[in-house]
Formats: sequence, C-alpha cells, structure tokens
Amino acid sequence: MKKLALLLLLFYPILLRAQWQECATPFHGTVLELETFDNYVWAGTKDGGVYRTTNSSASWQAMNNGLPSSFDKQVQDLNVINGELYVSTKGGLYKRSSANANWVQLLNFFNSVGKITGYGNLIIAGQFGNVKRSIDNGATWQNSNTGLPTGGYYADEVTSNPLTGEILLRVDYDLYRSTNLGLSWSLIPSPGSVATMLKRVNDTIYLGTEAGSLYSWDPNNAAWNLLGYGGSRIIDMVMANNQYFVTSSGGVFYVPFSGGNANFQLAFANYPSFFPNVLALEKSNDLIYVGCQTEAMYTLDTLQIAYAIKNIGIKSSPIQFLSGNGNFLLTHGYLQHFTWRSNDEFNTSQISPNGYFQYDDITDDYSENQRWYFLANGLGVQYSSNQGQSFRNANTGLPPSTFLTYNVTSIAKSSLGYLILGSRDGLFYKSNSDTSWALLGSLNSQYENIVKIINTGSYLFAATIDQQSNASAHIYRSADNGQTWQLLPGPFQNGLDVYGFTYDGTRLIAGTNGYGTFSSSDFGQTWTTINSGFTSVQVFKKLKSFNSDVYATSALDQYLYRLPHNDSTWQIINGNPGDPIAAEVFVQNNTLFLGSLNSGIWKLLNYITSIKENSEITSVLFPNPSSTCKLELTNDYTLPLVVTIFDLQGKVVYSDIVNDNRKELQLDATLFNKGIYTVNFKDKNNKSGSRKWSVQ
Repeated sequence: MKKLALLLLLFYPILLRAQWQECATPFHGTVLELETFDNYVWAGTKDGGVYRTTNSSASWQAMNNGLPSSFDKQVQDLNVINGELYVSTKGGLYKRSSANANWVQLLNFFNSVGKITGYGNLIIAGQFGNVKRSIDNGATWQNSNTGLPTGGYYADEVTSNPLTGEILLRVDYDLYRSTNLGLSWSLIPSPGSVATMLKRVNDTIYLGTEAGSLYSWDPNNAAWNLLGYGGSRIIDMVMANNQYFVTSSGGVFYVPFSGGNANFQLAFANYPSFFPNVLALEKSNDLIYVGCQTEAMYTLDTLQIAYAIKNIGIKSSPIQFLSGNGNFLLTHGYLQHFTWRSNDEFNTSQISPNGYFQYDDITDDYSENQRWYFLANGLGVQYSSNQGQSFRNANTGLPPSTFLTYNVTSIAKSSLGYLILGSRDGLFYKSNSDTSWALLGSLNSQYENIVKIINTGSYLFAATIDQQSNASAHIYRSADNGQTWQLLPGPFQNGLDVYGFTYDGTRLIAGTNGYGTFSSSDFGQTWTTINSGFTSVQVFKKLKSFNSDVYATSALDQYLYRLPHNDSTWQIINGNPGDPIAAEVFVQNNTLFLGSLNSGIWKLLNYITSIKENSEITSVLFPNPSSTCKLELTNDYTLPLVVTIFDLQGKVVYSDIVNDNRKELQLDATLFNKGIYTVNFKDKNNKSGSRKWSVQ
C-alpha cells in the first residue's frame, strides 16, 4: 500500500437545527375560566394554560411564562384577589401582579389547587382532602380544616364576601361557612340540589346547582333565595341589562332580575347551528364572553342581538389524532366535537360535516383513494367516500355492546384486499362492502382487547391486552388473512402491556407500559429491547412508521422520538427549548406534523428531504483532478470516522481512522499512479459518503 499524507484541519461544525412552525389552524380548546384583569379578558383552559384578549383584538395571546410544565397549564380557577391575578392549576398555585408580569409560584407541583378565593391578604385554596389558607398573600400557608369532614373529600367550590367577612365552601355535597378567615367552618343549609357554582358578584354570593337553579345568599337569615330555575347545570354567571345570564350545556340562558323565580330562557340571538357545553362567562363592556367545552370561545352582546366566534389563537386541547391520505390531512382534539380537514398543511382548515366525535377517542384509521375509515370508541366505524369531507356510520353487521357502542378498535387491509376490524372482545370482522361487515375469526379469549392490527405482506399481526388479567398482553400472527391466529412467544406475557405497535418494513416494533420498546426482525419469533436514546423508561401509546422510520410519542417526557430504519438508537426530535411537546405525529409528503398536548399542531417543512440529506456524510473534494486536494465534510457525523481509498479495481490503497472533531482532510497522493480513485468515509453510526478523485 502506498503512503498517503493526510493533514487534518480543525473547523467548527454548523449544526443544522430544524425550525418548528406553528400551524395557523385549526383551533381547539376547552375554556374553563374567564376573568377580567388589567383591561384584558383572561381565559383559563383545560390543557393550554392562560390566554388573554381585548374587545378590540380579534385573537388571543398565550400568557404562560412562569407556567413551565404541562400540569401548570391545566387550569382549575382564575381569580383577582387584592389587585393581583391568581391561577390555580394541577401543577400548583401562581399569581401575577400586572398584565405584563410573569407568573410567580405560590404552591408547587405537590399542591394541585382547585378553586380559590380571598380578599385583602387572605387566600383560601381548595384541594383534594384539604383546604389551605394564607393571610400574607400566599407567602406562607396553613391547613384550614377545622369543622370539615375528614378523609378524601373534594373542596370543589369556594367564594368569599369581604363586606360580611363570610367564606362559603362546598365539600362534596355539603355547604360550609367560615366567619373567622377560614380558621373554622360550620355546616349551613343546602338548597336541595348539588351546588355546582359559588360566586360573588357585587357583594352578593350566588349559588348555581346541578338542576339548573340559581340562588342568592341571605347572610342575615342564613338562607338561600331562589332567583330562577329550569335550565341545566350552572357553572358560571354574569349580570347585564338587569338580567342574570348563566352557563348551560345547551348554550346561554337568562332570567330578569324581576323574574320572580321564573324559568330561565335561552339567549337565542343569532343562535349558532351548533352550540357546545358552556363552562364560563365574563362580561366586558358590552360583550359577554362565552367559554365552551369544545371549539373554545364565543361572544354574545349584552342586548342578545348576535353571537360571534372569537377563537383565533386558543389552542388548548391535546391533539389526539392526526392522519392524511396524500392530499388531505385530518385532525381531532381531545373532547372536541368535530374533525378538521386541510389541504394546505393546516394553513387553513375546515370542519368536516358529520365528523362528530365529542367525548370519543379515535383509535385507528385507514384511507385508500377516496375512502376513509375512522374507528371511534363509541361510534364504531365512521366512513367517508369523499376524502374526509363528510362521514356516515358504517356498522352494518357489527353487534353493538351493552351500551349501544361498537367494540372495534383497529383496522387493516388483508393481502386478499378485504378490510379487517379488530375488537375489544377478541373478534375479527371482514368487509363485505364499504359499510358492512361479517365475522371472520377470533382469538383465545373474549377478554382480548385488540390494540392494533398490522399487515406485513406475509402475515397479519395483532397486538392485544387481556382485559381480565393485566399481566397478560400478547402478540398474535395470522398466515391466512385473519381466519386463524397463532400466539407468538416473547416478553409480552409477563406484565408488558402492548400499547403501540408498528412495522417499519423489516422490523416489528412494540411499545409498552414503562419498559420502552421491543423489536423483532423474524416476524415475531424473537424480540429484543431497543431503548437506547430514551431519557428514561417510557410509556408509548403512539408508534407509527413513515418512510421506513418509526416515530414514537412518549406519555412520560412528551418527547417525539424517531428510530431510523435498521438503527438501534432513538433520536429526540423536539428536544430544544421552546419546542412543542408531543401527543401525536404524522408525516405526509415532505412535512412532519406534531400534534401537541397544549398548543395545536406544529410542523417541520422539508423534513424527509432533510433526513435523506443527513443520512449521508456530504462532502466537497477540490481541486479535482489534482495530485493534492482538500476533502471538506459539510455536515455532522459521529466519531470515529474511517477513511478508505480504493483504486478502480476495488483494491484498498489507503485507510485511516479519524478521532478528532469536525475536519477538513488534505489528501496528498504524489506517490500514487495517475488514475481514478474512490474516497469512502463511514462514521460510528454507519453514516457514510464517498467522492471520486482523479489523481494527475
């Protein structure tokens, strides 16, 4: 082998960081609380933290600086106390002194806080099994349970009146009062129905009930006065134009101040064709803000002339479903009514008519040409023949369960062309037509919940969880397109529930409940752990394969992981500060989409192209032809780097190992014969590249 002079020149690498872009639409959200503070209306959401807006602004702005965790963004209450805004969350209690200040923590993660109240320097915070009080604006805290029941009660509703010095509290189904700053409590009469709201307005305490009645508290006689009745559960109330407006599952209802115990009337105005369950109300100038359980926010003018949607910017629902068919993308958020459909990567989106999945989990889908199938917990099979524009039931031949729902959980296509459904009771159904089904086969037990069906071409596989014995999860294989099934060996029969399951073209990958992932390259006969790259032991409920790579979203650290094809190390995609936290993933065309836990949908443009580029070590060789030249490595790689030079006959004429940082390599072949050579380089992870070199 002839000698080659190799000069290593250090240089700093340029680290290529993909930039997440937040999708403009769709808007999802559950608004639980509304409050006015510093000339803004503030919204506390179920999963997205706190937002604010003004009457003149069309959009909402997230205000979550100082609320670091996903638990801190699960709001329970908003309240202005002594000129400061307080937010109670599942991650603790926080306050801010002005609209533009950051949140300051008062109670930490171990103190999930429900409703709060207070006046002056007093704060009362309800918790599970406990009530806390502070008399120094939250600097120090004491338990406040004297007179309350012992045990695991819920301190659900609380309010106070500084004019009378009273604090009213609901604990489970009973009402209590304190007149000594929360030092002790005494039982007071209940109006007869379960209280669902306690709220002070203009120095009067009001109570709303599960049955839809509204009362005011008479402190002199320790009694409740009925103001109106006849709606449904009241969770919030505002007053405008001599009328009480209350929340309802069917919209907004009202009764006049002088109604004399009258029935509540629906605030019709230009009533929307669909109105979700209303959870919060707040009056600001001439508008009543209407916070909803789904699709976020409306406004209603106080003269009841017109409703208007005011959703822009609120993205506070976990995205539980993302899918596509090459042309269109569909998404659905937790507790949301509708699916949303987009053909421009969620720059814009539209509601899919009849794609109605409120309170339902979408467990699987299948699309082909114009056809699109959704499987939902309660609705069974929903079918679209127009690429997701509209849906209809497709459950003919499927037996409903006891609760008139359908047990189907997964869908796949067999090698013979028919579709196969898997159910929660170990049954398989085959398609007779686009909307009808017939029984195909079954597993060993009616308690086998079929989590996912996979078609590898040679076999069908089914991952299951035995609902009768939590220690029995299984993977089955079928060689006859789903008619009979064989139980496979493996680790899943020892307490490893199989939550996620996918196939990357050469390997089966299974995600488990706290033990990471397992892979099989021999169609399920043997399994090995494949957990390198995880921050800790993970729980995976979402595993998907795109372009032979596997993507997993973790239920613990909320990272989106990628496992390159034939690799054994997971890579974190959203690990930089400010990146969205992952709940769901989908890849379509050249873009990766991430459905977040609390902030809508995000995307990485040109992602597939970037992966392809990063799968090889790119380089520039110059001058060429030459007897000496520079080889500049233009992207990242992992040391050590093996450099090998071959002649035209494939004979190795030089090899070396580089253990320094990123390099320029100067090649000197003055002792080589003239001719064409190939310079190959490969790193620790088998990332490689090559260049032709013409030696003169």
